[in-house]
This record gives sequence, structure tokens and C-alpha cells, in this order.
Amino acid sequence: MTEDFMPREIGGFAVIRRLGGGAFGTTYLVSDETGNRYALKLLKNDAPPLGRERFQNEEHSLKCIDDSCFPKFVKSGEFESRPYIVMSFADGQTIGSWISNNTAEGGFFASMRALTIIARILEGLVAAHSVPILHRDIKDDNIVSSLSGDEVTILDLGQSTGRGIPHPDITFWNIGASRYCPPSKLENPSIANESHDVFAVGVVGYRMLTNMFPWEVTPDQDVGFLKEKMANEKPMPIYELNSAVDRRIDEFFGKLLQIEDYLRPKALEALGLVNVLKSTLENERLATVRNAGISGKSGLKLSEVFRDPLHGDVRMTEFENAVVDCREFQRLRRIRQLGTTSLVYHGADHSRFSHAIGTMEVAERILRSIEIREGPVFSAFERQAARLCALVHDILHGPFGHTLEDELGIFDRHDNNNARLERFMGRQDAQLPELLQSTDFGRVVLDLLANGEIDQKYQWMTDLVGSSIGADVIDYVDRDSLFCGLDHKIDSAIYRSFVLVDSRTTKGNRRILKSKLVGRHGFRIDRDFAIGSLLRERLALFMKVYAHPIKISSGAMIGKALFDAIDQDGAKFSESCVELMGDEELITALGRSESRTAQRISKMLTDRSIYHPAFRARVLMERLEPSDYFSAQSELTEKGLTNPRGRLAFEKLLAHETGVDESDIIFYCSPKAPGAKSVNERDRVGEGVAPSRRDPLRDHHDVFRRHLELWNYYLFVHPSVPSEKRQLLARLMQDEFHRTNEVDGSYRQLGLDI
Repeated sequence: MTEDFMPREIGGFAVIRRLGGGAFGTTYLVSDETGNRYALKLLKNDAPPLGRERFQNEEHSLKCIDDSCFPKFVKSGEFESRPYIVMSFADGQTIGSWISNNTAEGGFFASMRALTIIARILEGLVAAHSVPILHRDIKDDNIVSSLSGDEVTILDLGQSTGRGIPHPDITFWNIGASRYCPPSKLENPSIANESHDVFAVGVVGYRMLTNMFPWEVTPDQDVGFLKEKMANEKPMPIYELNSAVDRRIDEFFGKLLQIEDYLRPKALEALGLVNVLKSTLENERLATVRNAGISGKSGLKLSEVFRDPLHGDVRMTEFENAVVDCREFQRLRRIRQLGTTSLVYHGADHSRFSHAIGTMEVAERILRSIEIREGPVFSAFERQAARLCALVHDILHGPFGHTLEDELGIFDRHDNNNARLERFMGRQDAQLPELLQSTDFGRVVLDLLANGEIDQKYQWMTDLVGSSIGADVIDYVDRDSLFCGLDHKIDSAIYRSFVLVDSRTTKGNRRILKSKLVGRHGFRIDRDFAIGSLLRERLALFMKVYAHPIKISSGAMIGKALFDAIDQDGAKFSESCVELMGDEELITALGRSESRTAQRISKMLTDRSIYHPAFRARVLMERLEPSDYFSAQSELTEKGLTNPRGRLAFEKLLAHETGVDESDIIFYCSPKAPGAKSVNERDRVGEGVAPSRRDPLRDHHDVFRRHLELWNYYLFVHPSVPSEKRQLLARLMQDEFHRTNEVDGSYRQLGLDI
């Protein structure tokens, strides 16, 4: 049997896929009968001599080390006369592969991220050395970190040695990877010194921050050349290769890379050093940004600048810049603002990262517009808190968030998801919570994220960002139009319509942000037109972009793939895992899942092969009033068609009636009319509008009705489904919903060949 052949089962474990392999063994992802996943390492047919003994040493070490940084031993046995070891599965990516990606992209590990991983490795080595077990083959390809970085796992203990090891003699002449060894180990491989593992950790850390080895050698240069270089040259300082690295970090790794063993710290001492260094650097960072940028009563020191394609220069305080640098915020770079819309408008690949920065800029323009008219009404504290509310308003967004949450109900909405917030803020490597907690204005923003509401005196901040004409919608209407190549733009007079007013409520006095259409000379037509332009341009985007059949179909495909992957492999596609991914990461993960449906859909999306509509009809056919809208919502809920399980049951019923495979059918109907809720909840204008002048809400009501017209039942089918089957499915849909099918020549849209 060749190593290319993958067995279906080993020792009662189902083989899912090959994870990797080295000279001695091949590792597979396997599962038991209950669906739990493990890593199974099997000795190769053509393994070098003493391979069986290496497996016995590794099994012994796994049994002895009790630390989460090492795999847990599960079982051992033989398969076709070859030994295997089953251990817990380390889900993640090797540090080596990350370094390769960083090298290709010209990036490095962030300093604090690298120190966090190094500290976790050292914690594992402290536990191993206390047994004592020495790993003797630490390198970046043997270290796996989860996507979040919460879990770090040290693999491959085949060269380990220590107390009770079955075959201590087989490692006598094995040095492991030579470029991770100090000179003493290169000269005498039989020496068992725990500081050698620490040296290797130093090499790994150096590579994480520079993408290079401390002592570079070419493939044609041997170990002797490496020893000579180590004896005569010092590594180039890390900060000279990566200017973002603090010199104290370079000093720390210099201690781990000491040439003489006696000068090098052991694992426990190194762990203490890195933890002190992490704490010092983090405290200094917080001290630097704490209240940074606030000067005087109402001024902000906007010393940082971002160049935005929509707004031009967007200026920030040092604190805001530190927020942007947090890993939670940087994650938004990997999430497209418009999900799968780039399959229709190829320029629509802008991110939620850019939208968040743009929303803060729009919020600042609204505040500035108010103060131009009314003078300095906001303190520096309020201004900074308000800008931060705008900046982080989408921080909990996951990949394809609106599709998977609002439209398909697979996960809870990001902006009302306390469980997700707790996970985000409770992660060991979380940066944003501590940063916000360090300032009074940051804690105001945390309250908003945690509770969805804040102190009454700051209520206007939620209006500023989230109202139906707030900073969020103003930015995304103009930004989405720009990147879709559409000639839509909101009238800038809308900024002049905002006013801050005092309001008395049962909870006390508060200030709220409103749009005011009345000036000194009566009704302001320009302000009314500007607000109307926002509603109209937003409607145009729903008609042309957000409700485009290809976008809806591709989004529904992702939902179907994800839901099937959850059923097949729930742990890997739980909300806590998916929420950390970017859009492309999720598509790739679906392609590697155990679900054949997810695998196929992932490939189709990559090739832009989209399910076609076999049926489409409006949910509301006649009277388009709010009362009818809410009745239709209730009816959908009662039928169970607003939740994934209910839709799946309906798809199975259609499949049974027609003989079409259920994986080829997708039923879609948003639980709400696209964009209608925000229009219907539009804040009423300020007092003083003369009824005889006109009804300022008339245009708003017309727009609301147009949004209801976009609310459709859809049935999408795989392109391979034959025409007669599509027609049969369409007839069943017509009978079910008592609607005429609108999928014919007059309803086709550009981009679908039906």
C-alpha cells in the first residue's frame, strides 16, 4: 500500500482526511462513532529504521505530560503491522505555515501576539520539563495555534527523552532540526539539556517577528558552516528587521538565543521573563493611549490620519488609532461590507473595516455641523465617546453577517448578541476590552456594546450612529454606491438637519438627536429633500444591489452549506468558531468540511456557479400597509419558514414530491421585508411643521411601500436540475403560496441564464 492511499478506517476510527506527515509517520484526522475528532499518527511503510521505537517514545511522553499545550493520549494500536497513536486533535494552523504566509504577504506576527504564543509554549515546556521530558525537536512546524490564538499545541514528541523513556538510545545521534539547535547540541546530540528546548523557542520567536532565522544558511551549506557562523556572528537585531518591535523584545529573545548553555535561561525562568515583559509593554501601551488626544474642554487632538476612498482624510486621536490596531478591529478587514455582492458588482469588495472608519467620520461631521450652528455643546469626553461608538459599532460582525443572521436566522444578530460579546471580550488574547476599560469614555462604549443602551445623558450617541438617518446608514449608502459603480449619493444638506434637543422621559431628562425640518422662516424644503434623498438612495441600493437575485441566491447557498456543515461537524462550525473567520476563511472551511453539500457549494461559489431561481413571487401582492406587513411576518413565523430547521423540512418535502435531491433545492424568504423596518421606524420630525404645508412623512410612506415590493418568496435550484423538474417545483410553490410565478422572460435579470 502506497502512502498516497488513504485508508477508510484505522482501529475503529473513521479516516476523514490526511493532515500531514514527515519521514516517520503520516497523520490523519479521524473520528469515532460518536463524531468526536482526533489525530491519528500512523508509521509509514517506508519509515527509516527505529521508527517503531520513536512511536513508543512518543506514546510514553504523551502519557506523562499533563498540560493542555500537548495533545492528550487517547489510544494506541497496530494497523497492517504498523503502530499508530491516537491523540486529541489540535485544530489550527502551524506557526511555520503562518510564517510562510507572512513572508509572501510582507507581514509579520504582531509583537504582543508573538509574545502570547511564546509564553504558552514555555508554559507547556515547564510542564514537560518537570516530569522530566525534553522535547528536543521544537520548531515552528511542530507548533499549532488555533485561529483565535487561545490554544497552542506542541506536536511530534518522537525525539523526546527523559525519565522512563522506553528507548533513550535512539535519540543519541539525532539533533532534530539543526537550525533550531545551539552549538553544544550540534556538537554532541547525546546531551539532554532543557535549555536546548528554550533555544529552539527563541528561534521560533525570532522567525515569527522577522520571517528569518537568527543565523541564515543556504541549502548547500552544512552544519559545520552553521556552527562557525553562530560562533562568530550575532543575529541581526529584530527591531532592525521589523521596526514595530520594541528593543526589549529583542533583548528577551537574545537571552533565549545565548550561545552558551549556562547563560541561557531554563523554561521556568524564561516564562517569568516573558510574562513580565508582556505586562510591562501592555501597561505602557494603555498608559500611552489612555485619554490620549483630548485637549481642553471640547477639542480633540486628531494626530493620526487614514486616507479613505470615500471621505478623503479621516483624522483620529491616538486612542482611536489604538482601537483600530486591536486584533478585534483588524478582523473586520477580512469581512466584506456587502458579502457576496462582488459576484454581481465586481468592485464591491470593500470591508467592514473601511465602513467602520467611515461611520466615525460621518458621526464627526454631524457633531461638527451641530456645533457650527449652536456653538460648543459637546465636551471633549462626549465627542470622544460618540466617535468611538461609531468606530466600533460593527465590531461583533461575523462573516456574511446580515445573510446568516438577519435573513437566514442561523445565528443571532450581531448587535444584540450577548453570548458573542462575552466570548469576544473574554478571550485570553482580547485587546479591545482592556483598552476601552482603561478610560471613562471607553467604558461608556463598553456599556453600549454590553447592554445595547447607555446612561440617559448619552442616549443621543445611539441616535447618532444607529437611527434610520444616522452615521451608519449615511456612510454605507454612499460607500456601497461608490464601490458598486452606481451614481447615487445622499444630499449633503442632511448634515444641516440634525439638532440636539432635551427630552423628558419617565427615566429622567435626556438629550436626543433629531432631524429638524423647521427653521426661522418655516418649513425647510432643502432639509426635507436631503432626508428624502437618503431614503430614496437607500431604496435604490436595495432594488439594484441588496435584493439582487444573484446576491440572494449566493447568500442562500452559503446558508445551506453552513447549516449542513453544522449538522455534519457541529464543533468546527459552531457560532464561536465561525464568528472569528473572515468571508473567504468561511468559504474555504466549508470546502474542507465533512458535508458534501458544503464542499460542492464552496467550489461553486469559487467558480461563480450559482443556483437558479425556479420560483419567485412577492409576499405581499395587494395592499402594502404596515398592518399587512406585520401579519405576513407572523404567518411566515407560524409556518416555521423563518428558521433553518423549518426551511430544511420544507425543502425535504419538495424533494420528496419531485424526486429532486434536497441538496439541489434552496427555499428562501427573508423574515422581514428588505430594509422596511428602518424606514417604518423613521424618527418623526421636530415640532412646528404646519400640516397645511405638506405631509413630511408622505415620501417616507411611499418608500416603505416600495420596500415591501422587494419582499419575495424564492426557490433556487442547482443548475443541473432539468427544466421539467423546475417547472414541477414551481407549480408546487404556486399551490403552497397561492402566487403566480414571476420567473419568466419578463422578470429575468442580467447575470442569470435560466
